[in-house]
Amino acid sequence: MKKLALVAVFVSSFSMAFGQIEFKTNPVLVAFNAIPISLEKAFNDQLGLELDGLVYKYGPILYFTAKYYRNPKYGLDGLYFGAFTGYLKGWGSYGEDDGFGIGLLTGYKHLFSKNFLAEAALGAGADFAARYPVLPYAKLMLGYRFH
Repeated sequence: MKKLALVAVFVSSFSMAFGQIEFKTNPVLVAFNAIPISLEKAFNDQLGLELDGLVYKYGPILYFTAKYYRNPKYGLDGLYFGAFTGYLKGWGSYGEDDGFGIGLLTGYKHLFSKNFLAEAALGAGADFAARYPVLPYAKLMLGYRFH
């Protein structure tokens, strides 16, 4: 029940009143009892702000990302570069470590017909809270764009 409440708060934290918004998830992780959700809000054709969350057995993972899309065809699509800040709870070998940091990422988003999309991204950052020096960023998501 706590997981569903966290998901509801996460989803409602973005307003759909202005501009387009995208809802994304990773169906493979859902099959392994994790709840990944990503929401991205467009501010113009090249700039998007995203909130990623993952709830799993050790605790939440949260990332806030600013993305710049190089040459979008339909707005917020194609190759992008960005910066992120993230918090990971219990991500060590046995769920014993927490992490917090900032970093850089790059990725690609493809928009299919009927507003469906696929996205992949990789990045890394400096971790300020854990014994590991790197804060990882990786995603493979499927989603839908609302106008």
